[in-house]
Amino acid sequence: MDISVIVTFHREGLLARPTLETIRRACLSAASTGISTECLLVCDNTDSVTESIIEQFLLENDLPWRCIRVLNSDLGQSRNDGIRQATGRFVAIFDGDDYMAPD
Repeated sequence: MDISVIVTFHREGLLARPTLETIRRACLSAASTGISTECLLVCDNTDSVTESIIEQFLLENDLPWRCIRVLNSDLGQSRNDGIRQATGRFVAIFDGDDYMAPD
């Protein structure tokens, strides 16, 4: 695996969907150039809206993404939980309200 994309979610609500879409597009773009990616969604005390959006997105997309549920209430610890499970040579860290460009 080349890149592990770690995305932490808390209470992003409706912002979670566009974040997931931009990451999906960026991962597909990377794949088209021969770069392999994995995506780890770290859900730390997510609210019901955010959780529902993530679950629906994963159902709609045939992606090998993993969802990790934690109760840290701590952004750094949640990122570290994702990093511990990452298999990529490199790590990219995003928050649930960040957008990723395809390039």
